[in-house]
Amino acid sequence: MKYALLIYTGGGFAALTEAEGKAAHARHDVFGATYGDRLRAGAELRDPDTATSIRHRPEGIVMTDGPFAETTEVLGGFYLIEADDLDQAIEIGREVPALPGDVIEVRPLVRPS
Repeated sequence: MKYALLIYTGGGFAALTEAEGKAAHARHDVFGATYGDRLRAGAELRDPDTATSIRHRPEGIVMTDGPFAETTEVLGGFYLIEADDLDQAIEIGREVPALPGDVIEVRPLVRPS
């Protein structure tokens, strides 16, 4: 079954020094090498201020710059993995490199094929 590992961050990555940022990326490289047989996709997302939100309203579609909602946590990236069950997906999710305060949400796909 496929699961999304959603990485929510409080923006701590932007506060890292260049060396700390490189070290964080290196940890993700190690994660990818470790779970490569389970990874189906993954990406780091650009900052939320680069987003465009498309809202479906009764009066029609409304587009706005920025994220869907103002929040202190934003979706910073994701991994799409293959796991035998939720327990295994959670175990893999626990290994996702994260900064203090980050949240990894493990969510099964509706149509995992």
